[in-house]
Amino acid sequence: MPYKDINKRRKYKKTYNKAYRAKRRIENPAKYRESVRNYDLRRTFGISTEEYDKLLNFQKGVCYICGRPPKTRRLSVDHKHLINEKKIRLKKDQHLIRNNIRGLLCSQCNRGLQFYRDNSDLFRKAASYLELHPAQEILRKTTTT
Repeated sequence: MPYKDINKRRKYKKTYNKAYRAKRRIENPAKYRESVRNYDLRRTFGISTEEYDKLLNFQKGVCYICGRPPKTRRLSVDHKHLINEKKIRLKKDQHLIRNNIRGLLCSQCNRGLQFYRDNSDLFRKAASYLELHPAQEILRKTTTT
């Protein structure tokens, strides 16, 4: 029978917290947004909003790669992806992720890094591809002969 009491308390606590959060969100939306942002940064990357702001000031408020300021969303925290990253977050070992933070990027540049799977050799190859235009050499040879 004690299990029923525990479940009842858990349910009450959950509904109370939900009502409390809703009340806080209505009373002071800016402060609530800031607390949620701070919680997310701490939980995901192990940094505070003050540290995020220091990174943002260091980069002069722009994306590290393209140099453009963010349009609608905040700059994303870019970090080196670890093998067991989700397990690390569950274990609360954020210092491992925190030590692999590289900088702040806009959403477009952050998505671009995703496609190359953090492989710098692929980036170099893509850059040489953009500069050399390898197909043009073949097309020039076929038109001259």
